[in-house]
Amino acid sequence: MIGAAHALRRRTNSTELEAVARRIRDALPGRFTPVQARELAEEWYSRATELSWGRLRELHRSGWRIRVDLEGAEHLDRALERGRGGVVWFSSFCDSAILMRALAENGTRLSHLSMQNHGAPARSRFGLRLVAPIHRRAEQRYLAERIVMRKPSAPGYVKQVREALAANRAVSVRGDLARNASLEATFLGRPCLFTTGAPRMAHAAQAPLMTSATFRVGPGHYKVIIDRELQLPERRRDYVEEAVAEYVRRLERRIGENPADWEGWRWIDQLVVPS
Repeated sequence: MIGAAHALRRRTNSTELEAVARRIRDALPGRFTPVQARELAEEWYSRATELSWGRLRELHRSGWRIRVDLEGAEHLDRALERGRGGVVWFSSFCDSAILMRALAENGTRLSHLSMQNHGAPARSRFGLRLVAPIHRRAEQRYLAERIVMRKPSAPGYVKQVREALAANRAVSVRGDLARNASLEATFLGRPCLFTTGAPRMAHAAQAPLMTSATFRVGPGHYKVIIDRELQLPERRRDYVEEAVAEYVRRLERRIGENPADWEGWRWIDQLVVPS
């Protein structure tokens, strides 16, 4: 069924497939031939199709039967032993639901920060009221709490994050989306904007800050990596800037190693600072 869906998606989305291949070549110059970039784009689509199917399977009471390995759980466990919670600053590799599943299976109580329209294909009333709730249902069984950020300027979600960290929960925050980005950093050779919410919240709560990424090992098999806590200066401005710089370094390295797993090929052009 996944193979058939992938074949249909290839026929109906050939333009986007070519765009992904082109973005891979442009971002990683000299690394891949046009044929290799096209193969990576095909793999990118295959992964996306499998994960879309997995979200549907998660709606069933038996869930999606896959294998998820967790590497670096000791870094998060050690951070939580300090009693201040921990911020898991993850990148858009594979699907955030895989990260949530891995942490739930590890026994970690997780609060996830997401936008109100998370899962909606567009900012429409239909998308927000019907599509987004269905998308999020695939994640709910793995979460202790979802913290909804209705507007970046609204302070309500910040209070909830602080309460979650004070309760010694892990808080997961995505770091490589184009929305609400504010700090410039050189990324894949171009000036891009990145969000700073995760390091700001970690610094305010004096909570450990860790990066994370998820990779597809093979069909129905994924690996989640939790990195060591970032060692950063105490002053807030230096803390945030160095945190973003290190986040970008790790993101670039992982994209180079696993280009077909990064979902960000969809929106990489939106990260670029307008000239």
